[in-house]
Amino acid sequence: MLKHFTGFHDHKVDLKGRVSLPTEFRRVLDQMESADALYVVPNYDDPRAHAGFTKNGYAKLVERHNGYAYKSRKAQQRMTWRLVTNARQIQIDNAGRIVLPTELRDPLGITDLVRFVGAADTFEIWEPKAHIVFTQELFEDEDEDEILDRRGLH
Repeated sequence: MLKHFTGFHDHKVDLKGRVSLPTEFRRVLDQMESADALYVVPNYDDPRAHAGFTKNGYAKLVERHNGYAYKSRKAQQRMTWRLVTNARQIQIDNAGRIVLPTELRDPLGITDLVRFVGAADTFEIWEPKAHIVFTQELFEDEDEDEILDRRGLH
């Protein structure tokens, strides 16, 4: 049973914004009872990407947002704008395809290719070249002391 979105996968996008989800991602969506739809929101960690959630994952995110004690009303409104106002529920067809509408593709510069990036419980949607730049930035000042202990995970 697959429970996590992993790896990165480049897929072609047609002129109408149709794209096939990675097979591995479809399996996770199916296991998480989200085989017919997913949610996409602007990625608040990096504006060059969008974040994708299962239906249940998105419901938990909104619940967490609604219960969070923001420092100001304006901060709460900004997060509502990101997580609710700009969220899109996207239907998944029987062939495992979705339509990324223009309002999701254009801000990221997605034209003919899209990169789906696994992030465990969620996934990200990137324009592939922007993701390469992000990855280079991420590791340019890597601290070798920050290594996760992998012992005892069997």
